[in-house]
Amino acid sequence: MRGVNSVIFVTRKDGSVAGMDVFNRRYSVGFSKSDVKTNLKEQGVMFKSYREYLEYIKSIDYIQTIYYNLTHVCGLSCPYCYAPKDGKFVTLSMNRQITDRLVELSVRNIVLVGGEPFNHPDLRKIIQRLHSVGLQSISILTNGIAISDDLLCLIDELDIEIQISLDGYNEETNAQTRGEGNFARVMNTISRLEAIGAEFSVMNTLTANNIAHAKCFVDFFNSREINFGFFVVKKVKDELRPKIEHLLALYHYLLSLGYSAANVFDCVKSSEQMKLQETGFPITHCGAGITDFVLTPNADVYPCLKMLDDDKQVICNLLDNDSIDRIKRNRDKAICSDLVDNLPRCAKCKIRYICGGSCRADQSFISNNHHSYSQCQLQKANIKFFLENTGK
Repeated sequence: MRGVNSVIFVTRKDGSVAGMDVFNRRYSVGFSKSDVKTNLKEQGVMFKSYREYLEYIKSIDYIQTIYYNLTHVCGLSCPYCYAPKDGKFVTLSMNRQITDRLVELSVRNIVLVGGEPFNHPDLRKIIQRLHSVGLQSISILTNGIAISDDLLCLIDELDIEIQISLDGYNEETNAQTRGEGNFARVMNTISRLEAIGAEFSVMNTLTANNIAHAKCFVDFFNSREINFGFFVVKKVKDELRPKIEHLLALYHYLLSLGYSAANVFDCVKSSEQMKLQETGFPITHCGAGITDFVLTPNADVYPCLKMLDDDKQVICNLLDNDSIDRIKRNRDKAICSDLVDNLPRCAKCKIRYICGGSCRADQSFISNNHHSYSQCQLQKANIKFFLENTGK
């Protein structure tokens, strides 16, 4: 794979050529590079230059997603978890103030996280408050172990989407990271969610230890017509990260089941910031601190869930009088300093606009701990796989 002008090309096994515009992420397949270039030109582009993209992103006057940590309490001790474990809960009085500020910030989506959100004793009241002020796009990330019938009814009533974390397809494989006896409890929750017709999915965090079981995980939930997917573990030692060749094997297995290349990356979220399943829009940042923010139980605002262990990343406290101005100033600062063109390590990379510079939190962890793992190798492998297999 190499760059030619603003397009990267891959010659595929059948002799065809696939190419992607490195800025706009439009892609095409043809008999030759000239065919691809002609096709891309006919598709048109959303932005003709980096300057136009900057003008657009600076004009955004809403926040796409707030990850709202209701509590830092969780009954599990997953070895890869980077969530704080200080036992904090958001209070109802703070939640009332928080929801008012979220409305002022024009937040579009609320994701309730933790800890374990269902451990919060006032979860029903918190959700009702969010919903009553117009924050009605709500989802919950949960370990799926303890959801009461009362809250199941609320989930059904308000069409709340549930994402359940599960790392195996049976007791043995799941217990390796999520503890003994929890697989059956989660499957019971899934049965109850199915009974009320709730929208939910099951997500597996891939590590070097459990990726060998990923195909069986796919088969197990696919056969039950249950939505599933994978995250790739971050902020861990090199030996806990799945190898690229094992990820590629999983990609190819999904292809063999009829997945498109775009759907593979919608399922295996190994490079979320590239959004290969949403081609046609340039990405020069993951969105942390620009379109997405994180809120802790005491209302501190961070750019990213993976940065909660670094107090230097606190943007403000949402309950401060000047919090909205500080969030907007931080956003402007991130646009000016943290977009991919401003990262020295990315300056000469031909795929930087597609990759966006990888995960900032993970890269900081890798650098600070002198690890040898390279996010760059994964991003390049992912784009190559996409271009080799798209359109088939």
